[in-house]
Amino acid sequence: MSQQQGPAGGTGGSPYNDDRPGSHITQVIVTWGAYVNTIETHWSDGTKLKHGNKDGPNIDAFVVNPGDSLVGIAGDIGNLHDDGGPYVAAIRFISKNGSQSNVYGGNAPGGGGGVIGSIFSPPSYFDNRQPYNFSAPSGQEIIGFFGRSGNYIDAVGIYTP
Repeated sequence: MSQQQGPAGGTGGSPYNDDRPGSHITQVIVTWGAYVNTIETHWSDGTKLKHGNKDGPNIDAFVVNPGDSLVGIAGDIGNLHDDGGPYVAAIRFISKNGSQSNVYGGNAPGGGGGVIGSIFSPPSYFDNRQPYNFSAPSGQEIIGFFGRSGNYIDAVGIYTP
């Protein structure tokens, strides 16, 4: 039975559950603006699942190379003033071989980008900003994600074997 870590985020949206034992994550495609809007995960068995309903305005893919595996995610949750939430405001993916994705999310007016463990956007743009960090135990990998999504990714957590 798979183990869960998380989720980090809010209680809005609908639950999603992408527990895929026996298959490896090969790519994660993310769209974002102020928040992480969508996450589309691709597995080695050909399965593709997408969560969140509001694409763009930015899109990028983190490819997990053959022989590598996804072992961690980190980022922030929060919300813009008077915008509900909290939502997943930023996310970064980390592989076993040390590759890291760009930081996706946090593109509030006048801000955006940054490093994990710091405020991605000026604090005046976000309420209740809180970091999260989930890692697979040593020798294991992330095999799927779970959480909640609506227009944005409301919450995210990981599955490990």
